[in-house]
Amino acid sequence: MSQSELVEKELDILSCIDKAFSRFGPSVANVVYWKFSFTTKLGKNQIQQRPDLFSSTLREIFRDGAGVIEQAIINELISKYNLPNRNYKDLEDTVSSIKMRNVSKVL
Repeated sequence: MSQSELVEKELDILSCIDKAFSRFGPSVANVVYWKFSFTTKLGKNQIQQRPDLFSSTLREIFRDGAGVIEQAIINELISKYNLPNRNYKDLEDTVSSIKMRNVSKVL
């Protein structure tokens, strides 16, 4: 996968996350991205590389409500990438499926 394809995928994933966050109010994305960056020292464009840490950030902020937000993000990703209809365990599982799908297209 070329560098431009990687950047495009990062932007697509961020777009899905932003779209999901928009359902919960205008400041949710800013708070989560700030906390993710502050805690992990990673930028929001690195979420696809460490979705586990991003999910942890959601849980730190929203506790029991994190599952609802994570599911909204997963639903956006499923729709955007036309993923198979199955029960995705979490954000990490969903992003992994997206990566595997891109690898299988290259092969």
